[in-house]
Amino acid sequence: MTYLREVKEIVKEALQKFNLGEESQKLFAIWQEELGGLAKHAQIGNFREGKLLVEVDNPVYMQELSAKRRSIIEKVNKRMGKRFIVEVRFRLGKTDRSRSED
Repeated sequence: MTYLREVKEIVKEALQKFNLGEESQKLFAIWQEELGGLAKHAQIGNFREGKLLVEVDNPVYMQELSAKRRSIIEKVNKRMGKRFIVEVRFRLGKTDRSRSED
């Protein structure tokens, strides 16, 4: 037996399965806007219980972002309207530059 479901229902289930609710989607959008050009070098790797892990593709960018850590937390929390991020950690890794705009 097969049945058809609306695409929005399937997408909602997939987002919930991967812990990508509305707040996480908003976080990704804010991240891109607040970091601007740096966003292509630093992508959210994981977010759980207020702790954000960011993959950075170069030690130079990692140092720059580390220096801006407090500012990033404040800006994101302000735009989220609550204390959403309590900690940000950076680690070297690969980023998918195709996801970021130039």
